[in-house]
Amino acid sequence: MARTTRIGTLVFLALAAACARPRNAALDTVRAAYREAAGTAEIATNAPAALEDAGEALRRTERAYADGACDADVNALAYVTQRRVDVARATAARKVAEAEIDRLSREREDVLGAPAQPSAPAATPEDGDQR
Repeated sequence: MARTTRIGTLVFLALAAACARPRNAALDTVRAAYREAAGTAEIATNAPAALEDAGEALRRTERAYADGACDADVNALAYVTQRRVDVARATAARKVAEAEIDRLSREREDVLGAPAQPSAPAATPEDGDQR
């Protein structure tokens, strides 16, 4: 009886392994990229909407994979997800840079005692300064 149970278990495992779908490398890569971005405080704080868009794109990609979509479709959705993660990163970086510009402008005003004035660009021959 025990031998029959072991054979049945082995047959079941062999069939399950034969039917299992291989992992999709693009999906694995984009999952890791999203997890890394979502775990970065700078991105979560400065680009929550873009990060949510990336999360939704990841869920669509995972759903397509789970529903048996072909690898080309899953890879295309993973590409879109990666771009959304990139947008979240870029949005956060832009907001951090803008905050730094504001901080430096205030510091400049404190040092100079006046609001920052844009400097006039130097004249170039293209501007009509020909002699």
